Amino acid sequence: MRIGKDGLGTWEIFEMRACLSQFVKRHMPVIPVLLPDAPDQPQLPLFLQEFTWGDLRGGSTKDNLDRPE
Repeated sequence: MRIGKDGLGTWEIFEMRACLSQFVKRHMPVIPVLLPDAPDQPQLPLFLQEFTWGDLRGGSTKDNLDRPE
């Protein structure tokens, strides 16, 4: 899941819920990713706040890709 400067729109919320449902059914990990244009304090849905997430706001450097939050 990618979080950009505009957050999640109406369709993205529906898509996110459907996608998460499939990930749970298939026992697959979910890793939210903050894109370079994401705000400093992104408004993540409550259940995503507890996940390990990737922070690419500083760019997609090797260090950023190797160390999820």
